[in-house]
Amino acid sequence: MQSARFFTVLGDLAEVVLFQIGPYYLFGLQIGPIKLVYGGFLWTLAVVFRMVINLALMFSFIYSTSLNDLVKSLSSLKVPYQVIYILIVALKFVPEIFREFTLTSLAQALRGWKLKSRNPVKVFRMAAPIVNPFTRRIITYVDRLTLTVQIRGFSGSNMKYPWKIQFSALDWTVSILFIAGTICALYLLFFFGIGAI
Repeated sequence: MQSARFFTVLGDLAEVVLFQIGPYYLFGLQIGPIKLVYGGFLWTLAVVFRMVINLALMFSFIYSTSLNDLVKSLSSLKVPYQVIYILIVALKFVPEIFREFTLTSLAQALRGWKLKSRNPVKVFRMAAPIVNPFTRRIITYVDRLTLTVQIRGFSGSNMKYPWKIQFSALDWTVSILFIAGTICALYLLFFFGIGAI
Protein backbone atom coordinates (compact mmCIF):
# COMPACT_ATOMS: atom_id res chain seq x y z
CA MET A 1 0.00 0.00 0.00
CA GLN A 2 1.30 3.45 -0.87
CA SER A 3 2.10 5.96 1.84
CA ALA A 4 -0.24 8.94 2.26
CA ARG A 5 2.51 11.39 1.19
CA PHE A 6 2.20 10.16 -2.42
CA PHE A 7 -1.34 11.50 -2.73
CA THR A 8 -0.64 15.20 -3.19
CA VAL A 9 -3.84 15.76 -5.19
CA LEU A 10 -6.02 14.83 -2.21
CA GLY A 11 -4.09 16.95 0.28
CA ASP A 12 -4.92 16.33 3.96
CA LEU A 13 -7.83 14.07 3.02
CA ALA A 14 -5.33 11.41 1.89
CA GLU A 15 -4.12 10.90 5.48
CA VAL A 16 -7.57 10.25 6.96
CA VAL A 17 -7.58 6.74 8.45
CA LEU A 18 -10.60 4.71 7.41
CA PHE A 19 -9.87 1.80 9.73
CA GLN A 20 -7.00 0.33 11.66
CA ILE A 21 -6.10 -3.19 12.74
CA GLY A 22 -3.90 -3.63 15.78
CA PRO A 23 -1.43 -3.21 17.23
CA TYR A 24 -1.32 -6.69 18.72
CA TYR A 25 1.37 -8.10 20.97
CA LEU A 26 2.46 -11.71 20.53
CA PHE A 27 5.32 -13.14 22.60
CA GLY A 28 6.55 -9.66 23.34
CA LEU A 29 6.56 -8.60 19.67
CA GLN A 30 4.33 -5.87 18.32
CA ILE A 31 2.30 -6.75 15.21
CA GLY A 32 0.75 -3.77 13.47
CA PRO A 33 -0.88 -1.37 13.43
CA ILE A 34 -2.16 -1.85 9.90
CA LYS A 35 -3.92 1.29 8.68
CA LEU A 36 -6.04 1.91 5.62
CA VAL A 37 -5.93 5.58 4.73
CA TYR A 38 -8.34 7.29 2.37
CA GLY A 39 -5.64 7.88 -0.25
CA GLY A 40 -4.59 4.22 -0.17
CA PHE A 41 -8.21 3.16 -0.59
CA LEU A 42 -8.60 5.40 -3.67
CA TRP A 43 -5.29 4.15 -5.11
CA THR A 44 -6.42 0.52 -4.71
CA LEU A 45 -9.80 1.33 -6.23
CA ALA A 46 -8.10 2.99 -9.21
CA VAL A 47 -5.89 -0.08 -9.78
CA VAL A 48 -8.93 -2.36 -9.68
CA PHE A 49 -10.79 -0.17 -12.17
CA ARG A 50 -7.78 -0.11 -14.49
CA MET A 51 -7.64 -3.91 -14.44
CA VAL A 52 -11.38 -4.18 -15.12
CA ILE A 53 -11.17 -1.67 -17.98
CA ASN A 54 -8.19 -3.47 -19.53
CA LEU A 55 -9.97 -6.83 -19.29
CA ALA A 56 -13.13 -5.36 -20.80
CA LEU A 57 -11.13 -3.88 -23.69
CA MET A 58 -9.30 -7.16 -24.25
CA PHE A 59 -12.51 -9.23 -24.27
CA SER A 60 -14.32 -6.77 -26.51
CA PHE A 61 -11.36 -6.85 -28.92
CA ILE A 62 -11.24 -10.66 -28.94
CA TYR A 63 -14.97 -11.12 -29.44
CA SER A 64 -15.47 -8.31 -31.96
CA THR A 65 -12.49 -8.93 -34.24
CA SER A 66 -12.47 -11.89 -36.58
CA LEU A 67 -9.30 -13.93 -36.77
CA ASN A 68 -9.03 -13.31 -40.52
CA ASP A 69 -8.99 -9.55 -39.96
CA LEU A 70 -6.41 -9.97 -37.22
CA VAL A 71 -4.15 -12.07 -39.48
CA LYS A 72 -4.50 -9.52 -42.28
CA SER A 73 -3.69 -6.61 -39.97
CA LEU A 74 -0.66 -8.28 -38.41
CA SER A 75 0.69 -9.39 -41.78
CA SER A 76 0.33 -5.87 -43.17
CA LEU A 77 2.40 -4.63 -40.22
CA LYS A 78 5.19 -7.06 -41.26
CA VAL A 79 4.82 -9.20 -38.13
CA PRO A 80 6.64 -12.54 -38.64
CA TYR A 81 4.22 -15.32 -39.58
CA GLN A 82 5.50 -17.47 -36.67
CA VAL A 83 4.31 -14.82 -34.21
CA ILE A 84 0.99 -14.44 -36.05
CA TYR A 85 0.43 -18.18 -35.89
CA ILE A 86 1.18 -18.36 -32.16
CA LEU A 87 -1.20 -15.46 -31.43
CA ILE A 88 -4.02 -16.97 -33.47
CA VAL A 89 -3.57 -20.39 -31.87
CA ALA A 90 -3.58 -18.80 -28.41
CA LEU A 91 -6.73 -16.81 -29.17
CA LYS A 92 -8.53 -19.92 -30.41
CA PHE A 93 -6.98 -22.61 -28.24
CA VAL A 94 -7.18 -21.04 -24.77
CA PRO A 95 -10.96 -20.34 -24.84
CA GLU A 96 -11.48 -23.84 -26.21
CA ILE A 97 -9.55 -25.30 -23.26
CA PHE A 98 -11.69 -23.36 -20.77
CA ARG A 99 -14.86 -24.45 -22.58
CA GLU A 100 -13.78 -28.07 -22.55
CA PHE A 101 -12.89 -27.95 -18.85
CA THR A 102 -16.28 -26.40 -18.03
CA LEU A 103 -18.14 -29.04 -20.04
CA THR A 104 -16.18 -31.87 -18.40
CA SER A 105 -16.80 -30.44 -14.93
CA LEU A 106 -20.54 -30.07 -15.59
CA ALA A 107 -20.78 -33.60 -16.97
CA GLN A 108 -19.06 -35.06 -13.91
CA ALA A 109 -21.15 -32.91 -11.56
CA LEU A 110 -24.31 -34.29 -13.16
CA ARG A 111 -23.03 -37.76 -12.29
CA GLY A 112 -22.76 -36.76 -8.64
CA TRP A 113 -19.06 -35.90 -8.56
CA LYS A 114 -17.98 -33.26 -6.01
CA LEU A 115 -14.57 -31.90 -5.15
CA LYS A 116 -14.87 -30.92 -1.50
CA SER A 117 -12.00 -31.75 0.81
CA ARG A 118 -9.27 -29.95 2.70
CA ASN A 119 -6.84 -32.82 2.32
CA PRO A 120 -4.64 -32.22 -0.77
CA VAL A 121 -4.10 -35.97 -1.30
CA LYS A 122 -7.86 -36.58 -1.37
CA VAL A 123 -8.37 -33.62 -3.69
CA PHE A 124 -5.76 -35.02 -6.05
CA ARG A 125 -7.46 -38.44 -6.04
CA MET A 126 -10.95 -36.98 -6.38
CA ALA A 127 -9.87 -34.87 -9.37
CA ALA A 128 -9.23 -37.97 -11.51
CA PRO A 129 -12.74 -37.94 -13.12
CA ILE A 130 -11.98 -34.43 -14.41
CA VAL A 131 -8.29 -34.79 -15.22
CA ASN A 132 -8.49 -38.01 -17.26
CA PRO A 133 -11.09 -36.95 -19.89
CA PHE A 134 -9.74 -33.41 -19.97
CA THR A 135 -6.19 -34.65 -20.62
CA ARG A 136 -7.40 -36.96 -23.40
CA ARG A 137 -9.26 -34.09 -25.02
CA ILE A 138 -6.22 -31.79 -24.83
CA ILE A 139 -4.05 -34.48 -26.44
CA THR A 140 -6.62 -34.73 -29.25
CA TYR A 141 -6.47 -30.95 -29.74
CA VAL A 142 -2.67 -30.98 -29.83
CA ASP A 143 -2.65 -33.83 -32.39
CA ARG A 144 -5.12 -31.95 -34.56
CA LEU A 145 -3.05 -28.79 -34.26
CA THR A 146 0.14 -30.63 -35.22
CA LEU A 147 -1.57 -32.14 -38.26
CA THR A 148 -2.87 -28.72 -39.29
CA VAL A 149 0.60 -27.21 -39.03
CA GLN A 150 2.05 -29.98 -41.20
CA ILE A 151 -0.70 -29.74 -43.83
CA ARG A 152 -0.39 -25.99 -44.17
CA GLY A 153 3.38 -26.17 -44.60
CA PHE A 154 4.08 -23.92 -41.65
CA SER A 155 7.77 -24.81 -41.69
CA GLY A 156 8.20 -23.13 -45.07
CA SER A 157 10.42 -20.09 -45.08
CA ASN A 158 8.55 -18.06 -47.70
CA MET A 159 5.08 -16.91 -46.62
CA LYS A 160 3.13 -14.49 -48.80
CA TYR A 161 -0.30 -13.06 -48.22
CA PRO A 162 -2.59 -12.24 -51.16
CA TRP A 163 -4.26 -9.23 -49.57
CA LYS A 164 -3.48 -5.62 -48.81
CA ILE A 165 -5.19 -3.59 -46.13
CA GLN A 166 -6.09 0.06 -46.57
CA PHE A 167 -7.71 2.44 -44.11
CA SER A 168 -11.22 3.63 -44.90
CA ALA A 169 -12.44 7.13 -44.01
CA LEU A 170 -14.05 5.78 -40.83
CA ASP A 171 -10.79 4.11 -39.78
CA TRP A 172 -8.87 7.35 -40.23
CA THR A 173 -11.52 9.33 -38.33
CA VAL A 174 -11.57 6.96 -35.36
CA SER A 175 -7.75 6.79 -35.24
CA ILE A 176 -7.35 10.58 -35.35
CA LEU A 177 -10.02 11.09 -32.67
CA PHE A 178 -8.38 8.48 -30.47
CA ILE A 179 -4.93 10.09 -30.80
CA ALA A 180 -6.37 13.56 -30.16
CA GLY A 181 -8.24 12.30 -27.08
CA THR A 182 -5.07 10.68 -25.74
CA ILE A 183 -3.04 13.87 -26.24
CA CYS A 184 -5.78 15.93 -24.56
CA ALA A 185 -5.95 13.53 -21.59
CA LEU A 186 -2.15 13.60 -21.16
CA TYR A 187 -2.13 17.41 -21.34
CA LEU A 188 -4.81 17.64 -18.63
CA LEU A 189 -2.94 15.08 -16.51
CA PHE A 190 0.52 16.68 -16.67
CA PHE A 191 -0.40 20.38 -16.60
CA PHE A 192 -3.55 20.46 -14.45
CA GLY A 193 -3.34 17.20 -12.48
CA ILE A 194 -6.78 16.08 -13.69
CA GLY A 195 -7.04 12.30 -13.40
CA ALA A 196 -4.00 11.89 -11.14
CA ILE A 197 -4.35 9.65 -8.10
